[in-house]
Parts: sequence; structure tokens; C-alpha cells
Amino acid sequence: MHRQGLLESLKNYTPLDEHDQKNLEALRAFIQKNPHGFDRNSKEGHVTASAWILNPAKTAVLLTHHKKLKKWIQLGGHCDGNPDTLAVALREAKEESGIEKIVPLTEEIYDIGIHEIPEREDEPAHVHYDVRYLLQTTVCDRLHISDESIDLQWVPLKKLADFPADDSALKFIPKWKRHIERTHQPLIKQLQQYEHVIWDWNGTLLNDMELVIDVIGEQLIEQKLPVPSISEYRNIFAFPVIDYYKKLGFSFEKHSFHDFAVRYTRQYEERVKEIHLFDGAREMLEVLVTQGMHQSILSAAMQEHLEMVTAHFQVRNHFSGVYGVSDCYGASKVDRGKDLINESHIPREKTILVGDTDHDLAVGKELGIEVLLIADGHQSYDRLQKVHPNVLQSRYSHKRHPDPAS
Repeated sequence: MHRQGLLESLKNYTPLDEHDQKNLEALRAFIQKNPHGFDRNSKEGHVTASAWILNPAKTAVLLTHHKKLKKWIQLGGHCDGNPDTLAVALREAKEESGIEKIVPLTEEIYDIGIHEIPEREDEPAHVHYDVRYLLQTTVCDRLHISDESIDLQWVPLKKLADFPADDSALKFIPKWKRHIERTHQPLIKQLQQYEHVIWDWNGTLLNDMELVIDVIGEQLIEQKLPVPSISEYRNIFAFPVIDYYKKLGFSFEKHSFHDFAVRYTRQYEERVKEIHLFDGAREMLEVLVTQGMHQSILSAAMQEHLEMVTAHFQVRNHFSGVYGVSDCYGASKVDRGKDLINESHIPREKTILVGDTDHDLAVGKELGIEVLLIADGHQSYDRLQKVHPNVLQSRYSHKRHPDPAS
């Protein structure tokens, strides 16, 4: 890869402010002037690459207490002649953290930093032109402190502004919020004309489809029934839940539907903390809060469980109300939805229900409110678009997960 690759990437970089614009111009000028600027023996300065690494839940970022600089900064290092700065950032992230499973959240440049490195015994003062990327680890591996670090620490995003880190950390939060706005642009755009968003929980905010299949799969195997693939599941799942069980092949001769449902609920609730919200869901909710949006949850989950999981996933404070049901074995959400509408005091024409199933559509019609369906949950796009015109194939600007049933 030639330096032209990085110059092309810089064309897609959108500066956050005037200072960021100056960094962009300085980096571009340096690369154009210095064909060997990726080598650390380039005395005037050289290009480096670093990584903002998010944890699996995207609630914390990994920082290193750098041994030479004596500062808390993001992980990164020298290119050593390699102009592929994303590859360098990934390499440095893995080497300096000991975590192997690290992937880019986007291949676009996340930030640019330019800083002077003071003179030392073995090298003169010079400038680092740092190209930064947004990465994520998919596992919570044990951290390994490299020779270049004094310590490593996961810093919660909510505490990053007060953490004694390098000034570049202050740029992370506004850029992270902008990243969420961009990636969720199709969804956020659809909500702008409303004052009140009522969110479904399972499959809309909580990405629980694989857990659902795993838990129900144990019962299917015991009954010598086939476990559905993701695409098969998304074409079977329905309300009332008993109909869904029948489609899976369950017979209620020896064991009642209630017996199966009680066991499923117990196992699901025991394991729900293993999974995560959809990528960026928490931050998207925060963006909507800052825009003055009134938000609630309406779910077929039990009220006590819903209160627990929304607190666990650190989103409870984004909602003025959380409305669950008292019977999770097939009860409709309509009655609770009527309570929600009446207590919100917001006109129905200014309210929209966002869900992932045709049941959410039926609930919205009963409540007399508009409905937006997102087809990356429990039912497929093909299935949803046949019953409703307002369906998003994905909540993301660039669809990252193909619809298995399309």
C-alpha cells in the first residue's frame, strides 16, 4: 500500500472543529511532502497509528499509562514503514493489550492528533502525526501489560472527561456521539417529526435473538425436534407465543405450554446478562435525549424483569416510563400501552412505536399511533414489509448484518 491510500482516506475525514481541520491539513501536507514519513527514522516527524478500543458493551475505552510519555493515552505506535495505518493500529492494539479479538467498528479515520515528542538521549525532538481508529474487542480477555506501558485500564465513557488522560481523550466523546448519529441516521431521521418514541425492548433495543434460539433449542433437542436456523426462526416467531411453540413442533400432551414457557423464561432470565444491546443503542438513546425526545418502553416482558434489565444495561434513566406486563406467557401489550399513552400526556399524532415484529404493528394500530418496524430483530424484512410500508431493513446507515431471511 502506497501513501496514496491514506491520502484517499483523508478525503472522507470530516473535521469536528477548526482545530481538527488544522490537524487534517497539516497531516495531508506532511504526507505529500514526505514520501518516507511512515519510517520512524524520518527526523522531522513521522506518521503513527493508534486505536480507541471499546469493550464489548461499548461502555468503556481502554487506555494505557505510557511508560515514556508518563500519560494516559490510547494504544498505538510507529508504522515502521507501513502506510496502512488501520493495519498498524490493529497490530499495536493487540500487541499492547494482549487481546487478540479486536475488530474495527469502521475503517474510516476516527481522529487525527499531532503532538510534539520531547528530545531524549537517543532521539531528537520530533512530531508525531497520529492517525486514530475506532476499534472494539469482542471478548473480555485478561489484559497483558507490554513493556511500553506502566498500566492498562478500562475507563467508563461516562468518566472519561474527568479521567487524568491526555487532552485527546476530550475529543473522544463528541466524536463518539457523532459516530452514533451517522451510523443510526436512517432510524434517527424517521423519528425527528415526533415528540414521543415508544420502544419495544426485545429485538429492538436488546439484541437477544441468538439467546432466544439457544434457550428454546435446549427444549427442542430434548423433544427430539429440529432447532431452527436464524432465518427459519425469524419466519416462525409470532404472537401469541403458544402459536410460535406449535410451529416449532411442540406437543402439549405430556407437558403443558405453561410448563415449557415457565422453564424458558427462567433460563432466559438467568442468561440475559450474557448478551448486549444492539450496537450503539445506548448512545443513540442519549442522542435523542439531548434532542429533547420523550422516550418510553413498552414490552411483553415482565415488569420486574424489565426494570432489572434496563438498569443493568444502563439505559433506565433515558426513559420516562418502562411498561411491562404481568403475564409473560402470551399477554398482549395493548392494555399497558393504553396506560402509557394516557400517562404520557403527549398527543397520539406526535407518538411513534418502534418495534421489530408484526405484533408491534398490531399494538400500534390498537393504540392509534404510527409504527416503525426495524427488520434486524425477531422477524425478517421480507415478512415485515408485506404487512407494513414503514420498515427499515436495518437501523444502520451501512447495513452490516445481512438479513438472513432476505
